[in-house]
Amino acid sequence: MKRFITILLLLVNVVAAAVLLFSYLSCYIPPSWHWIPGFMGLVYPLILIVNVLFVLFWMLMRRWYLLLSLGCILIGWGYVQRQVRMPASLQRHNPAADSAGLTVMTYNVRAFDLYGYLDTTHTRDIRGEVYRFVHGQQPDVLCVQEYHFADKRPKALRSVLDMAGIPYDSTRSLQSQVYGLVNGSGVVTVSRYPIVNRGILEFPGSGNMTIYTDIVRGADTFRVYNCHLHSFGLRKAETDLLDTISLGGVEEKTDFLIRIGHRMREGFLRRAAQVEQVADHVGQSPYPVVVCGDFNDVPASYTYRKLSHGLKDAFVTAGSGWGGTYTLRRFFPVRIDYILYSDQFRAVKYHSPDLDLSDHEPVVVKLGAGQ
Repeated sequence: MKRFITILLLLVNVVAAAVLLFSYLSCYIPPSWHWIPGFMGLVYPLILIVNVLFVLFWMLMRRWYLLLSLGCILIGWGYVQRQVRMPASLQRHNPAADSAGLTVMTYNVRAFDLYGYLDTTHTRDIRGEVYRFVHGQQPDVLCVQEYHFADKRPKALRSVLDMAGIPYDSTRSLQSQVYGLVNGSGVVTVSRYPIVNRGILEFPGSGNMTIYTDIVRGADTFRVYNCHLHSFGLRKAETDLLDTISLGGVEEKTDFLIRIGHRMREGFLRRAAQVEQVADHVGQSPYPVVVCGDFNDVPASYTYRKLSHGLKDAFVTAGSGWGGTYTLRRFFPVRIDYILYSDQFRAVKYHSPDLDLSDHEPVVVKLGAGQ
């Protein structure tokens, strides 16, 4: 019996290791070829944890089988570094990082919980709480996604500056923000420094967009991309898959899974087209770039590989712990919000607090001069 259980566990381990290896392909296979590798990349963090558990289990059992998962993890060590970093307590602290440099923040605020997903009673002042947090960070550049304009345009734009702690100057207001709106909500970028150029990359047939902003700081000009890429577009009932999958007969379950599969396939395809458009534009930038926002995809993805090409990831260079900015099923954090940057910069501090003010967490990064 004991031998049978060992063989069974080994077979499960083989499957887990094979899926881990397959997930590595998600970065290199365009969804237009096939979307299944993209799904494997999406669940990569969970697959990684399963394989780590197998390594620990076989280590305790003193079996060489641990080499199976360990070898697969080491093959994809670069993927591991995108997901988890050394704890902050073990890193050397740089006091200069607390004051020097450029502070960049990205935050998907989910329309300030306008529809009561977090607060069904609408008793919390979510907008006020978000404003107070952002104001306290005093970002030099603030990129917001799903910003809902509760006021008319002049007052709304001024309130964004107030939220970032940027003094309002009516003579420079048009040099201080750039925005894109879709049905009252959109993406917003505000800067403590003058904006000399701006533009929008529109995605046909989508409510998502990317905006870019050229900012002058001292004698230098850099370009900030504020990205909000296509999500999977799953309805709330569909995101409750783990709760509803046990309901209904076999035919209903099959139809449900097929519907989920179609939506995920569409999400991968539309996001891939968008990211290729953004990546081409980034590659032609005449200035150093900071690319940030809600990519709606994980580090083990085609989206991440295309957008991070030639850039550095602030979490990888300055982050710590498990990288999570969005929680799946209210218990499993994944990283889908990013700040990437050119070699002319250097990330010296990374912060992504758990605030429970949106379905996303903010990302705050201090950038210094590159080396």
